[in-house]
Amino acid sequence: EGKLKALVSIHGLEAGKGGELTHDETTIISGALDLTKKTTQEAMTPIESTFSLDVNSKLKGSSHMAAVVKARKPKPQLDVEDINSQE
Repeated sequence: EGKLKALVSIHGLEAGKGGELTHDETTIISGALDLTKKTTQEAMTPIESTFSLDVNSKLKGSSHMAAVVKARKPKPQLDVEDINSQE
C-alpha cells in the first residue's frame, strides 16, 4: 500500500514531473487507500447521531432548524481501544 501511495504521488501534477493526476484525484486515491485500514465500525456514523426526515417532508421552518441544531451538536469521540475491548 505504501508503494502504491508513492506511485500515486509521483503521478500527481504537483510532483513537478509531468504527472497526469490532479491534486483532488491524488487526495481521493490516497484517502481510499487509507480506508483499507479502517474497520466498518470505525467508518460508520452511529444511527443515534444521524438526522432524517420523511421523503415527502419540505426542508423549511422547524425541520430545517432541527437539522441545523443536530448538525452543530458536538459529536462524542470513540476510542478504538475502548471499542475493541467491548467486543
